[in-house]
Order: sequence, then structure tokens, then C-alpha cells
Amino acid sequence: MAEPRRARTTRATPRAPSGSMDAEAKSKLVDAFDVALVQLRSLLGTLIGAEAAAMLLRSACREAGHHYPWLQSIDVDATGRHVDRLRLQGDRIDYQELRASLAACIDTIMILVADVTGDVLVRKASPCAQQFRQHIEE
Repeated sequence: MAEPRRARTTRATPRAPSGSMDAEAKSKLVDAFDVALVQLRSLLGTLIGAEAAAMLLRSACREAGHHYPWLQSIDVDATGRHVDRLRLQGDRIDYQELRASLAACIDTIMILVADVTGDVLVRKASPCAQQFRQHIEE
């Protein structure tokens, strides 16, 4: 007797909001990214110093910005993060493209953390990155 076929399980891709919900969804996405940057800067700052952490985050934004130019407008310094210019540009960026770009930036941050510091800090920073990824999957 043949085994019954199992339904394929795939991860659902979040649908892009439409209309006025689009602006609200983009704002929430940028807010979640902002929180992730603050958490990563704080965590990394305690381990490698505030200036080095800011430099690492800036470098990641610039690197990801080669593919997503609006990420280069993110200005991270030792005292905070600045997504105000990104927020202003958000109206011109498609929701899915914005989502993909912010995920790429977080991924680039994690790659740079691994390259610069090794696995120890990656393990410490991974929960923050994972929390952001979960947020954008909602």
C-alpha cells in the first residue's frame, strides 16, 4: 500500500500591505530595525567598545548599501543610531524591497561580527538578529 502524501510545509512569505497600511507597516519595520541596531550597538559596545561597535555597524550598512543604496543613509555613531533619513526615503521604497534590504543589513552585520571577532560574539549577537528576523516574518 502506498504511503499517503504529506503536505509540503513551506514558510509563508509575508504579504506586502496595501494602501495606508503600507506606510504603517514600513514604519513598524524601520522601528524594529532601529531597535535591533540599538541592541546590537549596545551589546557589541560593551564587548569591543562603543566606537568599534559603531564602526562595525556603519561598515555593514555601507556594505549592504552596495545592493540597497538607501541603507547608506543610515548613520550609526557611538551614541546612537539614525534611521531618520531612511524613514523619509521609505515612501519611495517598496515594502518587500525594504524588508529584504533590512534583513540583508542584519545578515551583513552578523557576517562582519564573525569576521572581526569570531564565533564568541556571534553567539552573543545572534538572539538580537534572530528577534529582528522573526519580526519581519510576521
